[in-house]
Amino acid sequence: MGVFPKQSRIKHQMAQMVKLSTGPAAVKVEPTIQKVKLVFGEQADHPTQTGLKQFWHEYLPTIKFHNIDLTIKVNDKPNPRQRKKAEGAAMLYIKTVDHKFRKADVRDQSPEQILQTFIELSKAQSVDITESPVKWSP
Repeated sequence: MGVFPKQSRIKHQMAQMVKLSTGPAAVKVEPTIQKVKLVFGEQADHPTQTGLKQFWHEYLPTIKFHNIDLTIKVNDKPNPRQRKKAEGAAMLYIKTVDHKFRKADVRDQSPEQILQTFIELSKAQSVDITESPVKWSP
């Protein structure tokens, strides 16, 4: 192997960056949004939480990419005192700078439905593709 990485590796990395910077989750939240929190119940593999888990892995990285100052926390291990109450729970919390919470029960929802709920609660606007920091043409 030479000094420079293989071109196919670079193409793969660029494709990953394009995937990360585009798509339905390429949104900017309003400036008053301070924190996003996903809360799973006791069993993170519970059938009612599948959509939230997929949202976490598919859409949250893109949301974070476009909202670099947004704090995102994922709580997949509930507090022991709340275990019985949170067994199949799947909650989305959004905290504003004035310490108000917007929340949604996203149990049994698909990742696309959860993304729509997130966009509505955060009043997010889609990012124009021309504003994306990643430019690539094959």
